[in-house]
Amino acid sequence: MNLKRVRLDPDGLLIQTQQGYLRRIPLTKQIVEKVTKNPGKELKILANTEKILQPFFLPEGALNAKFEVFDEKTDFLNRPIRIYYGIEPRCNLSCKFCGPRDFHEGFSPANFKQEEFILKSIADAGTFQVQLTGGEIAIRGYDLLATIRKIADLGMAVILGTNGVWRCIDNKDKFIQKLAEIGNIIQTKISIEGNKKFHDSVRGKNSYDETIDTLNKISNAGLNPRISTTIFKSSCNKIQLDHLVGLALKYKAGLQPIPLRPIGMAIKEMRNEVPIKKDLIEYSKYATKLRIKNKIALTFNFDIYEKGRQVPIYDLKCPISCGAPLMGTHITHTGENYACGFAQEFPQFMVGKISEKRSLIDIWLNSKSLNRMRHAGKSSECKKCNHYGKGCWGGCWVMSFVNSGKVSGLDPFCLKFPEIEAI
Repeated sequence: MNLKRVRLDPDGLLIQTQQGYLRRIPLTKQIVEKVTKNPGKELKILANTEKILQPFFLPEGALNAKFEVFDEKTDFLNRPIRIYYGIEPRCNLSCKFCGPRDFHEGFSPANFKQEEFILKSIADAGTFQVQLTGGEIAIRGYDLLATIRKIADLGMAVILGTNGVWRCIDNKDKFIQKLAEIGNIIQTKISIEGNKKFHDSVRGKNSYDETIDTLNKISNAGLNPRISTTIFKSSCNKIQLDHLVGLALKYKAGLQPIPLRPIGMAIKEMRNEVPIKKDLIEYSKYATKLRIKNKIALTFNFDIYEKGRQVPIYDLKCPISCGAPLMGTHITHTGENYACGFAQEFPQFMVGKISEKRSLIDIWLNSKSLNRMRHAGKSSECKKCNHYGKGCWGGCWVMSFVNSGKVSGLDPFCLKFPEIEAI
C-alpha cells in the first residue's frame, strides 16, 4: 500500500513517507502558489534541495503519492495529521495506574456502522494517521482486521496501541501475519513497564511473558514495535531502564518512557508512585547516555541533556507544544472529541462530538474551545528557557492543568526549574 502523502497548505508542505515519518517543509507564499498550479513539476524541482521528496517520484518522473491542497487561511494547522481513536473501551487487564478511559455506553464498543462513519469523518478531514487505542484493541480478535482494512481503504496509516497480552487471539502467529499483510501499520506501541518482576507487579501475574512473546512476533513481522513505558517512583532507576533498552535492542524497537500521570485510576490507586523529580533528572541523563551509546530511537519528556535536539514543528502559527491538539485530537469510540486523551475526565476539554450533524473537520476548524487550547501558550518559565522548542515541547498541558488549574502553567515534571508544588 502506498502511504506517501503530500499536503500543501498556506505554510508549505506536510509530508508522510512510506514508513510513516512526518515532516514539515516551510515554503514562501510564491512557491506555494507555484506548487498549487503545477504540483508535479514544482515538487520535482523542490526535490533537488529537499532530498526527502525524491522517493515520492517514480523513475520516469511522475509523482507517486497522494497530493492534496487545503488552502484555508487559519491561525492554526488547517487539517489534523494524526487522530487518536479509542475504539475499544474494554480491557483484559486491571492496571491500577490506568489513565482516563472512555466508559460511555458502559463497556460496549461502537457498532461497526458507527465506527465506519467516524473513520470516514477522520479521513475526510485529511488525516494522515490513525492511532487505535483502548482499553485493549486485541480484545476484538480477528474483527480488528476489518477495522484496519477499512482504514487502509480510506488511505490512512495506522498506529496500534496495545498491552501485548493477546491471550484473546486464537493463533497469534496467523493473526500477526494478517496484520502485516494489510500494509498500512507504521508502528505498534506495546506497553512494558520494566523487567518481569516489576512489570508483573503492576500489570498482573504472567503478563510480562505474554507481552514479550507478542513483541517478538510483532518485530519479526516487521510491524515496527515501540516500547511504551510508564516511569514509576519505584522504577525510576538504572536497573529498569537498562532492561528496557536491552529489549529495544534485541527486538529492534523504539522506546518511550513517560512519567506516571496522576489522572484516571492512578490518582486514587498509585499517587505515591509518582516519580520524584531528582530521580527523573538522573533517569533522563542516563537515558541520554544510553541513546547515544546504543543509537536507538529513545524519546522522552524534557529531552534537554543532548545538544542539537529539535522537536518537530508542524504547526507554524501556534506556540510550540505537544501534538495534542496542534496536530490532532482524541476521539472516543462513540465520537466524543477531546483535546487530548489524557483529558477525558475533564468535561471542559470535550470540544465536540462527531455526528450526522457535525463532522470532524467542522470541529477542527470551528471549535472555539479547541482553538483556545491551541493558543493557550506556555508558562513564563518555558518562554525564558533555552531548551523550549529544542529538546523540549514545554511539557504536558494536562499535567499543568492538574497541578495548577491552568493549561499554560509549568508542567510539574519539568527538569529545568526548581521544585514546584507536588502533583
